[in-house]
Amino acid sequence: MRQKVTSKLDIQQYNAGRAFTLLRFSMADGRRVWLKATGQSNAHELPISCLLAKLCSGFVPEVLGIHAGWNAWLMADMETSLSTPVLESIPWERKLEHAVDALSALQLRTMGREAELIAAGAFDQRIARLRADSRAMFERIEEAMALQTSMKADRISGARVRMLRSIFNQICNLVEEFNMPPALIHGDMSADNLAFASDHCWFLDWCEAYIGCPFVTLEHLLLLNQPGDKANKAATDEALIARYCSAMSGRGTEHQQKRALACMPFLAATSALYGRGEWIGRLLEKDARRQRYVRTLARHMDRAAQTAALVETIRAHSSAAISKSQFASCRGEPIDAALPG
Repeated sequence: MRQKVTSKLDIQQYNAGRAFTLLRFSMADGRRVWLKATGQSNAHELPISCLLAKLCSGFVPEVLGIHAGWNAWLMADMETSLSTPVLESIPWERKLEHAVDALSALQLRTMGREAELIAAGAFDQRIARLRADSRAMFERIEEAMALQTSMKADRISGARVRMLRSIFNQICNLVEEFNMPPALIHGDMSADNLAFASDHCWFLDWCEAYIGCPFVTLEHLLLLNQPGDKANKAATDEALIARYCSAMSGRGTEHQQKRALACMPFLAATSALYGRGEWIGRLLEKDARRQRYVRTLARHMDRAAQTAALVETIRAHSSAAISKSQFASCRGEPIDAALPG
């Protein structure tokens, strides 16, 4: 683009540092654009943002230009790219409906494109990857609990951490049987990364772009974005989940979706904990901040493991697996191969 800024005095800087820089400019033609540049630790955000602008046009910011030497790119400003009413007049529940609609549409576009997305910089959180790294991840949880000195919250015992890993393996089995194709996951579904118009939503900031079970981002969206009327949260969440499942109706039966949804609070906490996955091979003794984060997410996993929906889902799945193993044993086939996790 060759437009000039209206004035250097009208440049707003939102962040500057080694990780990234973010500026907003007002242009002479009345538009506003964003300039984002990232450091080495987040260098992948430029190629993934460019790829998503092609694959998911209408749900992510339009990329107007890039400067490869700065690892920087210009993006259209959502507030000025469309004629929109005052956003405060849109009820938060309606905004969440738009977010759910946009999320399902975006994820459907990315199914079958995981190799391309990972090559562009998205991080692998597919079930096979999480399962492969589960031993190290749960060892870090056990280590973080052993290093806890504060008594404000109870430690999760080593035996319980090992039980959580067993539950996680059973969840992996359930999700794999669901056979939902991997899709794009947004690792930070906070309100700051949602942009709204009267009937639409865009998703910003793809620094934490993952490939994994798509229902994970739905769980993060509902957790991080609370409706204005907290008393109606359960009903609001139920309606949003039904809306999302309807959009995904071609991807699994109603029964399969119900089982997957029961697993999502646990799996969403695991996704947040695992992140890019680069930290799990390092001891935590000298990283107090990481220790606290690990303990917090482990407690989320522990609470999720105790929900009635997940307990019943795992019990039913285990019973079905045992029945299958009994049938297999009658045919002279190994029983162990049919048992869960």
